[in-house]
Amino acid sequence: MGDSVLVAEPMPGADARQGLGPRENSAQARVAAKSAALSEKPYSGSTVTAQNVIVFDWDDTIMPTSFLAVHGLHSENVDVPVPIPAPIQEELRRLDDLAVALLECAMTLGRTIIITNAESGWVEMSGARFLPRVSAFLTKKSVPVISARTNYEALSPTNPNDWKVNAFHHEIQMRFGFLAELNILSVGDGISERVAAHTLVGMMPSSLVKTVKFVERPNLCTLQRELHLMTSTLHDLFQHAASFDINLVS
Repeated sequence: MGDSVLVAEPMPGADARQGLGPRENSAQARVAAKSAALSEKPYSGSTVTAQNVIVFDWDDTIMPTSFLAVHGLHSENVDVPVPIPAPIQEELRRLDDLAVALLECAMTLGRTIIITNAESGWVEMSGARFLPRVSAFLTKKSVPVISARTNYEALSPTNPNDWKVNAFHHEIQMRFGFLAELNILSVGDGISERVAAHTLVGMMPSSLVKTVKFVERPNLCTLQRELHLMTSTLHDLFQHAASFDINLVS
């Protein structure tokens, strides 16, 4: 499945440029958060009392969509499923466990939402096929799953970034209101959720907005390690008292 290591480094535009070594531990995640701080202005509230919100992407963030496509397993035709080789089944089971652990951790720390640019129904269908524990968890815990594409493609047919922006704005406004003091963490492999999250900065000056960008088109090993890293550092990321961008690279 590959022997890549993960390196957390600030996204372009961050105040500091300090890089990190290849070991994935909570101490380095804290350094990454601090080195990637977008603003050193003290937070007016407290990360303990502020409302924590974590927004996950789905494809290549929880579901290994690109990996499945490369191996000919990505299919929207659930009536004729492609057999999954035993070694991949084993790694998918491990990924399933790691994803549930991350979602459980996220829900203990704040409101958890999935916003995807995939069409409505894809999260449920792909989850049931490849990550059944995650699928059952999302249903049991009533985790909101929002298709930005289904809801907003008609408003901007050629710009998927706009779908995410509109979805982020709607979900935050509907659930909290733009006057709320929030601690928002967005996690995903694409640029669209990062753009969407940071459009909230000017609209919600009393809130923190934090983004973690996963590796694009990860293999199973990389995605497993990313999920494990997020679970082990999620509390520290929420506790960090400034907005930040973090870019995970393989």
